[in-house]
Amino acid sequence: MLHARAAHAVVATGDAIYAIGGTGAGAKPVLEVERFDGRAWHEETTIPGNGLNAPAAVALEGRIYVVGGFNTTTNVPSDRVLVYDLARKSWSEAAPLPAPRGGHAAVVLDGRMHVLGGGNSQSTIADHSVYDPSANSWSERAPLPRSEGSPAAVVYRGHIYAIVGRSGPSDFGESYIYDAEHDSWS
Repeated sequence: MLHARAAHAVVATGDAIYAIGGTGAGAKPVLEVERFDGRAWHEETTIPGNGLNAPAAVALEGRIYVVGGFNTTTNVPSDRVLVYDLARKSWSEAAPLPAPRGGHAAVVLDGRMHVLGGGNSQSTIADHSVYDPSANSWSERAPLPRSEGSPAAVVYRGHIYAIVGRSGPSDFGESYIYDAEHDSWS
């Protein structure tokens, strides 16, 4: 990569991989968004603002959504949803998250973005917020069975899998499966 970074988001669009945000050398925010085309990394754009630590990102309908994260200059969680239009190569903003958070996971299921867990300025959270791009609005769904920061998530066979996480000094080994039809976790 062109810039060392940690606590960043990574998203694949089908023809490239993008690395977004995070903290780099000297504990400075990395503002450059890098694109990997299968051969080399290139600077694609610069993320708006002062940088983000531990955001989440998804590719949806020709856009990259960069969701929340911690403002790297203050380490305060953000509710901003930055949108990078891949065709126009320009940034805009979508409706903000229902509440600020960082260190969360985001996935796309049935054309909607699901944002899971993370932390706010007081603690880890179990929140499960769903973004509908056609309405530019958020709704809440069944929360995770427990509050979890830094969960990983993936969509597999029509279900969301939330895979481990942490709260304070405790790491969790449990994984949960979300059934969207019944709005329930198991």
